[in-house]
Amino acid sequence: MTANSYPKILLVCNQRIYDTYVAPEEVRRLEKFSTFEWLLYEDDNNFDKESRTSKFLESISSVNGLIISHGSPTINSEIMDATSNLKIIGGIMENEPLSTLDVEKIATLPTLKEARAKIAGILAMPAQKIISILLAPGLKIAILAHAKSKKV
Repeated sequence: MTANSYPKILLVCNQRIYDTYVAPEEVRRLEKFSTFEWLLYEDDNNFDKESRTSKFLESISSVNGLIISHGSPTINSEIMDATSNLKIIGGIMENEPLSTLDVEKIATLPTLKEARAKIAGILAMPAQKIISILLAPGLKIAILAHAKSKKV
């Protein structure tokens, strides 16, 4: 296998993660069977989010393997559509390995904002029902009184 036919593996993370977790011997091991690259992805104010995402999409257009960590962009349908070679095979969350099925389940979870809205709606529902129950007799009496007043 020639270097040109090696799969391209891209690591996307911030400087702190790279310095803390990426061992040089592991990079050398990866380079024996792949073209390994690191994309520094800092969440700083030098680039707006759109520019960072654009740079990221450009970088992954030809990758076969993508390793992401803290500080990297969220992998969404736009990113998955940007490369036909990329497939999710697993992940790690809180030092626990995740299977493809686990990652797919997590991908279907609502965002924090969506979850909060759903919970607020669920909590508000009983209060609305109690109010309508309490107001119902008064409303019936008011309707009855109004009807009686018209007859008189």
